Amino acid sequence: MLLAAPVFLSVVLASIIRVPADHPTIQGGIDAAANGDTVLVDPGTYFESVDFYGKNIVLGSLFLITGDTSYVSQTVIDGSRSRGSAATFANGEDSTAVLAGFTLTHGRASIGGGIYCNRSNPTLVHLIVTGNRAEYAGGVGCYESSPTLINVIIHGNVARWSSALYCHRYSSPKLVNVSVTANRTTFQAGWIYCHDYSSPTFVNVTISANTSNGEEIAGIFCSNDSHPTFENAILWNDSDNEIILRQYGLPSSVTLSYCNVRSGEDAIVAAENGNIVWPQGNIDADPLFVDLDNNDFRLKRNSPSIDAGNPSSEYTDPDGSRNDMGAFGGPRTVR
Repeated sequence: MLLAAPVFLSVVLASIIRVPADHPTIQGGIDAAANGDTVLVDPGTYFESVDFYGKNIVLGSLFLITGDTSYVSQTVIDGSRSRGSAATFANGEDSTAVLAGFTLTHGRASIGGGIYCNRSNPTLVHLIVTGNRAEYAGGVGCYESSPTLINVIIHGNVARWSSALYCHRYSSPKLVNVSVTANRTTFQAGWIYCHDYSSPTFVNVTISANTSNGEEIAGIFCSNDSHPTFENAILWNDSDNEIILRQYGLPSSVTLSYCNVRSGEDAIVAAENGNIVWPQGNIDADPLFVDLDNNDFRLKRNSPSIDAGNPSSEYTDPDGSRNDMGAFGGPRTVR
């Protein structure tokens, strides 16, 4: 299990701006910051949307300096259902632009109700993205962007297209220890859409309990030279198809290894020009979530997904055992 907590505690901080002590709003803290600075936010609900405006800064809750994940739910960026994403990166921010330790909710946007990345590649760590709405991607929307998401929960978002994650035009984010659950698409294109040369990487992800009202019901849609890869993942939804490779533009493909996929390879629909790469270690077995009805996607101790991930030492769990599949394995597994 690739864990990343807390990854920023050893960072040398150029300047620390406190919210609300120095500025009453998070955006005020961002506006006062310069590249390399840290904006540190006390617990509370902040009714605003935030925009990094091209600044490569670290914006974090007290999780950043304590490693206490309880601050993630205690520190809320609430977009107040006004027009705009809860958090925006749209001015060339790179991986040193960091958003860590928040819940982002009630964003409303055309793309990315929770988080929108436009030609930016930020680092997103220990976030809960929930209760957001958009035309495309109620959760996280990417346009020509390849952010890194680590220990992120994308849950309960709604969109007309791709309710959880939208990867459009050369967008290839990397997701590690990410759960995509209970998101709802009101039209079609499932909960993850990879389009126009977009090839995200999913490592130790759980994708489950998502729904769609559309005629083409599938978890992940891929089109026009898009090639996502999945490793140590659980794809377990109620749809007929977990993945559809659409016959649109250049051929697309999907690669899965050491994954638990409902209905196995039969859950993947490939158009004539699509390619399924299914090398090794994949299974089709009920992952035995602790309590699916109450959105507890941890694994029971007898889950077939425990100790079933890639056996390489690169993925070894912190307790020294073989890696589990999904986002909630390792020491957080119910034993």
